[in-house]
Amino acid sequence: MLRRALFVALIAAFAAAAAPAGAQIQRRDAFKEGNWQGFASYDGIGFTHCVVSAPPANGWTMLITMRDPANLRLAFGNDKLALKAGNTIELKLTPDLKPEVTQRFSVINPKLMFVATEPESAWFKEIRQARTLKLAIGSASQTFTLGALDAAVNKLADCVRKNAKRPG
Repeated sequence: MLRRALFVALIAAFAAAAAPAGAQIQRRDAFKEGNWQGFASYDGIGFTHCVVSAPPANGWTMLITMRDPANLRLAFGNDKLALKAGNTIELKLTPDLKPEVTQRFSVINPKLMFVATEPESAWFKEIRQARTLKLAIGSASQTFTLGALDAAVNKLADCVRKNAKRPG
């Protein structure tokens, strides 16, 4: 139950960062691909973004949000983190035991960080095709089972194309 609460809180934090102050966040057009679940987010004024996430693993949540099909945000969150919003943090990502990729993530709130990239960037394509992803932050690490991530990112882009045209 705590994992579900964390998952909902992290998605809400991501949605709140994209929405005007005081806006009511609405979920629409839910979709599923493998173990990934997603939906379109609206703020009462209009479409803000689509999000997809996998079930939490050991307190960690992996999210991907997209406002347009050419750009996305890969985010990780954990209720035990105590990061400082506005800072950046270096994460090491290792897809399927291939060479690790180091990326600088921006801290949104004490429990959530993201990096912006293009869906077709070389390092993210490696992750899309991988079965697992090891995340290392300092001396701690977590491995995620990615399953159908590539197909989920394609559905995420479809979600954006469909919802970006709709009024709030």
